[in-house]
Amino acid sequence: GIGWIPYLLERADFTHGHHNAWTNSNFGPGKMPSDIYKKHIISCFIEDKFGLANLDYIGEDMVMYECDYPHSDSVWPNSADKLWADLQGLSRETIDKITHINAMREFSYDPFSVLKREDCTVGALKRKAAAVPVDTDPLLGLGGAAPQREAGKPVTSGDINRMFENASAESTVSGRR
Repeated sequence: GIGWIPYLLERADFTHGHHNAWTNSNFGPGKMPSDIYKKHIISCFIEDKFGLANLDYIGEDMVMYECDYPHSDSVWPNSADKLWADLQGLSRETIDKITHINAMREFSYDPFSVLKREDCTVGALKRKAAAVPVDTDPLLGLGGAAPQREAGKPVTSGDINRMFENASAESTVSGRR
């Protein structure tokens, strides 16, 4: 996420201003840690309404959307719809930067050299995908399985290890052990 960045930058600048006499930190004439961050660090988010509301403090040129598929915190296959809801209130220019322009710049890649921009919209891609059967059901695996534990006791890494040692993918999903 990106919501934590404004505080980090504020605190880094304060600490630099307060302690640079004895730390001898030097970011260049008139430069603060936040200036260096905003020039060199790209940040990304899956869903972060607070971060999006505070883009002025982060820098919209250094933020990109990530869907994080296939990891468990991804909202796929609803990524596009969730992102669209979160982006409401932002300008088209900001949305374009976050969704593709910043990535195009950083990766020196132009996806529109392969597909026309109008063929890359969520609607166009959903129509294209509808013609190809895409199964969005979870595959057998341990994702979402609850470890066995004693009531009132926190789940430990040992509990998780035992869950993986004692389970097959099929028995975990079906609930049989």
